[in-house]
Amino acid sequence: MLFGLTACKKEQEYQPGDTTFLSGYVVDVSNLEPIANAEVQLIKSVIRSPASGICCYAIRNKIFTDENGYFEYAFKHHPDSIYDIATTAPGYSYNYASGPGGNYPLCITGMASVNKGFINEYNDEKACSFNNFDRAKEEGIVKRSVVRLAPFGTLRVHVKNVPPSNSSDQLRINYENGPFSTLSGAFVNEILENPRVRANRYARIRWTTVIQGQLTSYEDSIYVPKGEVVTYLLEY
Repeated sequence: MLFGLTACKKEQEYQPGDTTFLSGYVVDVSNLEPIANAEVQLIKSVIRSPASGICCYAIRNKIFTDENGYFEYAFKHHPDSIYDIATTAPGYSYNYASGPGGNYPLCITGMASVNKGFINEYNDEKACSFNNFDRAKEEGIVKRSVVRLAPFGTLRVHVKNVPPSNSSDQLRINYENGPFSTLSGAFVNEILENPRVRANRYARIRWTTVIQGQLTSYEDSIYVPKGEVVTYLLEY
């Protein structure tokens, strides 16, 4: 577990300048364990014109966390660009545009525009990236939350229509951010798969059956460990 992150690094006075500093930690959101060798990307957002706003993104550089999940980097801003950081690691969701499988509020992912010419520290478990302007202005230090990545695993749902059954039977299922699926008929025997569900937690499975004209709804869950494939047997 991570302890005392806010006390690990510098707190000296700093005057904003040409060089921007980044430092912080990348951790597993399910247990706050540090993620070694996580890729931290410096994302450059090019502004074409005031009318069009931000039009495109490019990865300016990549650095990697050490065995304690720590990273640091210093660079100079291009005059017509703003910067963000994004992080990724094997077996984890990409925190910049990861979708519902791992997309968290900016305040706990470290995602936010990097302040030009300041020390940007991603090592505070409670800080919110958008409420530290006064601190940044007065001390040259911007505190943001530790960057947290969601681990993922694979969930399979084995759907079987067991006797007695008939051709009018129908099942509609949704499982942990997977698409809604509708299966019909008397001899359903299919495996549905979602390869990227949030792991180290229970995944929710919801389904509705229509059998002999009667509609019934159900819900259950199954634990999905990081990096593993689990199968839920659904018989109706």
